[in-house]
Amino acid sequence: MDTIPPVIRDMEIENGHTLNISFSEAVSASFSQPGLKGIDFEFPLLQEISYSEDSSGVVVKLKDALPDINDGHIIISGWCDVNGACMEDTTLTFTYSPPRVTGFYAGSYRDVFIEFNLSFPGGLLQPHHFRIEAPDIRVDEITEFEEDVYRLTLNENLPDAEEITCYLENLILPNGDTVPVGPYSLYYHEAAPYDIVFSEIMHDPSPPALLPDAEYLELYNRSDLPVDLKNMTLYVNGKQSGLPEYLLFPDEYVVLTGSAEVSFANALLLDKWHALTNSGGELVLKNPSGKVVAAFRFPALPDGSSFKQQGGWSMEIIDTENLSGQIMNWAYSIDDQGGTPGMPNSVAAPNPDIFSPELIDAWLESDSVLVLDFGEPLTHTSVDAGRNDFSLKEEDIDGIIRDSVFGDKLKILFERSLTPHTVEELTIATGITDLAGNIYSGQESLLFGLPGRIDSFDIVINELLFDPPAEGCDYVELFNRSVHIASLDSICLARAVDDETPEALFPLSDRIRWFLPGQYLCFTNDAEWVKNHFDCTSPDDLKEFPELPNYVNEGGTVFLTHLNGEIIDRFDYSPDMHFDLLSETRGIALERTSYDGPSNNPMMWHSAASTAGYGTPAAENSQFVAKTQQKTNRLFSLSPEIFTPDLDGVDDQLIISYTFDKPGQKGTFIVYDADGQQVRQLINNQTLNVSGEIAWDGITDQHTQASPGIYIIWARVFDPDGNVREYKESCVLGTRRK
Repeated sequence: MDTIPPVIRDMEIENGHTLNISFSEAVSASFSQPGLKGIDFEFPLLQEISYSEDSSGVVVKLKDALPDINDGHIIISGWCDVNGACMEDTTLTFTYSPPRVTGFYAGSYRDVFIEFNLSFPGGLLQPHHFRIEAPDIRVDEITEFEEDVYRLTLNENLPDAEEITCYLENLILPNGDTVPVGPYSLYYHEAAPYDIVFSEIMHDPSPPALLPDAEYLELYNRSDLPVDLKNMTLYVNGKQSGLPEYLLFPDEYVVLTGSAEVSFANALLLDKWHALTNSGGELVLKNPSGKVVAAFRFPALPDGSSFKQQGGWSMEIIDTENLSGQIMNWAYSIDDQGGTPGMPNSVAAPNPDIFSPELIDAWLESDSVLVLDFGEPLTHTSVDAGRNDFSLKEEDIDGIIRDSVFGDKLKILFERSLTPHTVEELTIATGITDLAGNIYSGQESLLFGLPGRIDSFDIVINELLFDPPAEGCDYVELFNRSVHIASLDSICLARAVDDETPEALFPLSDRIRWFLPGQYLCFTNDAEWVKNHFDCTSPDDLKEFPELPNYVNEGGTVFLTHLNGEIIDRFDYSPDMHFDLLSETRGIALERTSYDGPSNNPMMWHSAASTAGYGTPAAENSQFVAKTQQKTNRLFSLSPEIFTPDLDGVDDQLIISYTFDKPGQKGTFIVYDADGQQVRQLINNQTLNVSGEIAWDGITDQHTQASPGIYIIWARVFDPDGNVREYKESCVLGTRRK
């Protein structure tokens, strides 16, 4: 008789509820009293035992599933063969982890990732295993992303911020294990444009107030939904940094910094930190899909005497609902620490955007692309609705593109190239709105044109303020006296002090900006001061030009040149050119009296009128004298009949106009009083132009003001052939009643 007891050859676990045990020989249900016991874990109760056909295999069904266990120990006992020989207690070591989903999440609107706790055979996972409870959405493709993680590519985008239920059906492993059906939840949300705003910036932390000496940015979630910052990208002046995983809840703040040595409330340390330049720059935040969520042009640190301008104080947004991006919605922190990183801003207050968008700038990107800058973001919908309201005479508009980052510029695409030196007029749609709903109410049309080559003296230096008040600045006004359109990026201002050579050349623009015929443009490094100090009737033609040379008070030269240094116009100025009876010339501009005379003829210049505020930047000069085309046999003509040199801008000068029939004439012009006494020698035996003007401002040879009365202008002119002509005509120097 067989007295050798059976031994266990193998054991397999299926789905955690079934043990398949094979023995060395048949076992008997009659003699066996089986027992299973876990070591260091509670073994589930037995539910059912069945035997194979030859009784060498046993299937044990458990009431509950085995726990996940690594190197677990189980004691099996009580099985006997048909002769009653029973097995010895046997300890088996096993590892079991049932297949399950350990991660199921959306990485984007089209990509879902599923992670398992173990590896699957290749090709086992198929799209038909997934059922997504959303209309028309299904799994199109499955690729292995990394070990035990698979990427599911969907045929359609997931709906934003909606919970979607998914099921995993009939996924059975070769050993019979079944992956749980689910349900599994999917939820995906990305920050939309303007859901998050830049709410605080510390770009000059030194010397610190009471905060750590470190740059930082602050973000604020102004939306109604939590936003995961994972896979979002921060751009600082075009340089990018990835954001770490962080759930930013509605109405909460988070601080971004690159300094590991300091700590802020709700702070994230970025692996790459790009310096926040004191000269200003651009901040852009993009969501994982690459859409712009927030964009802000942070300003340069202003000059001034305020201690906060010296460093250590953050700039805070005033109203997070004001999306205009305007600097008027920002202020220095008033918190004693110097800022409020990760906390509500100290300057927070209602500050709604109540201003309509304005056309603040325009330029040509090419001969068929015009760019309009409205200074604040425009809505997509209003731009789309107004496309047909933009029009250009005799030119078809091929398209309009809204700036994809800041939303404040429109590109107008023309079907054909513009013609050089032709003034165009663009009609601007009036229904476009900003993000606050303010409707554009600015200029209805824009005059512009494609520039071409200009000649010398097409543009003239027309007005100069070289000795401003202590708090003021210089300015140079130019006038386009030609029929040509000039390009400001091809024209330079320069100066010379001690010699005839221009110093550094400074182009008037970094883009193709037009200078139209008959247009005045005034350039200064502080347009706001000029606008406030003078009566500027055309503020749009007043151009901020930080590179404007310093034109010294003692006199010097203003150069207007091409990029290659070729001179367009020059003006050798001096304080002696001011009206002699002015006791103070500081803050008074020199104005050209005629566009046609040579710039370096002192007779072409006069002090700006007091009634015009001593300067007319970007407007017709107060001392301008229109040239009259009048044929006469007289040697010269006088205008006006009565002049009043009181610097009120009206008839301040006597203009002596002459025209000869051939060049090379020389002349002498003298003013006499009614008694025949010489009062002022205007010119003495000087070569004259074929035509020109000579001005008398009522000043005598003794630099005093001539008395009111009748005066005689006498002239002697002789030509190269020796012919001499003399002529005299009377004028009246008067006074105005107060």
